[in-house]
Amino acid sequence: TDRNILENYLKIRKELSKYSPSLLKKKEIIVFNKIDCFDNDKIVEKINQFKKKIKKRIYKVSVFENKGLINIRKLIITNVYK
Repeated sequence: TDRNILENYLKIRKELSKYSPSLLKKKEIIVFNKIDCFDNDKIVEKINQFKKKIKKRIYKVSVFENKGLINIRKLIITNVYK
C-alpha cells in the first residue's frame, strides 16, 4: 500500500542514521521500480501520495521494460562524487 511505501522509506532513513548520521546529508535519489506492474494512473497516484509527505523528486524505472534506466544511470554518474 501507499502507506507501506512511506513506512519503508522512513525505516530505511532511520537505519541509515543509526549507521552514520552523515549519510542523511548526502544527496538522495528516490526510485520507484517495477512501473511496468501498474497502469500509469496508479503510478502517478502512488507517487503523488508519497510526495505529499516527502518533498523530493522521484524517478520511475522499469528494468523489465528498460524504461528510465538511462536517466538514472546519468544521475548516478553525475552525483556519485558529491
